[in-house]
Amino acid sequence: RLQAIRPHTSLTPANRCLYELLPGVFPLILQGVFRYRAARLFARMVRIASIATPNEHAVNNKPLADAVKARGGVAIGIQHGALSVFYRCFHPNDVDYRHLPHYTIFWGSYYLQTLEPENHNYTPQNSVYLGQLRTDIIPALLHSLQKSRLHPALNNQAPLLLYLPRPLVGAEQPLRQQIALDFLQLHQHFPHCQLVIKPHPLETDHHFFYNIAAQCGNPPFFFFFEELYKLLAVADIVLTYHSTAGADAVSFQQPLLVAT
Repeated sequence: RLQAIRPHTSLTPANRCLYELLPGVFPLILQGVFRYRAARLFARMVRIASIATPNEHAVNNKPLADAVKARGGVAIGIQHGALSVFYRCFHPNDVDYRHLPHYTIFWGSYYLQTLEPENHNYTPQNSVYLGQLRTDIIPALLHSLQKSRLHPALNNQAPLLLYLPRPLVGAEQPLRQQIALDFLQLHQHFPHCQLVIKPHPLETDHHFFYNIAAQCGNPPFFFFFEELYKLLAVADIVLTYHSTAGADAVSFQQPLLVAT
């Protein structure tokens, strides 16, 4: 049915561009419609007084927050990593649709101050900020934390290479395997370095990394679940792939490699 749709001859160039993009995002639109209907059904069956969610504009979280709002509950959004385009792409007239949570929590005044001039939907009444990453957390960790405090087997003097993976599924699965393999093979070229992998919270198939290690001779590496900021504080080089943890590494002024 989607392929049968043809653009109207009077479409403006901007609307024609949107039309050309539609087939590529149709699966995401379908997912959003399904999740909205499921969330509304859930909210009718279960009384929820309040809901808090990170990444509150994403298609997997926003339907739940909106469903709770529609039933009289309070919705709270929590900033997830660097501010994405979803925070900036609203028009002032969108406030009539009440598309935002009742409150949004930001990581610090810096993010809120840069956002307010671009998106007037965020106001002092619906936006709050907590401790600032750069001014409150990073200085304390950089000046007080040593590698051996995270694990006694870590050498304070040896460089630490930190890999921050994330779940990659479907067509990106081979890329996930290749990046993990490339990282563990670094031991062949830099045997004096300490290799550390910090899995993403959604990566529960930890055997995946050990299977990859077996393919390249079981090089020594550490598999840590420590707090991310502590690992960033002691890392010497950080490797990631389209993860917001890369923005955190830059805040720590650590050398960052972005795999492609």
